[in-house]
Amino acid sequence: MSETNFPEATEEQIKDGKSIAWLSYLGIFFLIPLLAHKDNPFSKYHARQGMVLFFAYVAMGILWGILGAIAGMIYSGYGGYGAGGGICVSLAILLPALACVFLGVLAIIGIIQSASGKFWKMPIFGGMAEKWFKTMV
Repeated sequence: MSETNFPEATEEQIKDGKSIAWLSYLGIFFLIPLLAHKDNPFSKYHARQGMVLFFAYVAMGILWGILGAIAGMIYSGYGGYGAGGGICVSLAILLPALACVFLGVLAIIGIIQSASGKFWKMPIFGGMAEKWFKTMV
């Protein structure tokens, strides 16, 4: 699959696949279209992207925890918000929160596109899904 070519799917496959493909963008529920529609290229395409999005959410949660712990240590080391402690805490909360909002927007767009019966390649993660899971055609 190149960047502009989507898997070949008949109108019937798309119609059938869109009924559950939208679940791909709701966390672990990517497993439902992946397992229930094993032979549907439309469902599998969206399930692959949903899987990568889910992994990104998990990675973000881990990163958020690590940054929060580091910011907490820095904050307590500075004895409070003075001398930059507040900036570290604010950044440790703000940056992962913005990333989660970005992931949430991608999920909403993915839900809309898949429920509409359209192939859609997510920015950043769509290419990863194609590379990592290319054997799941």
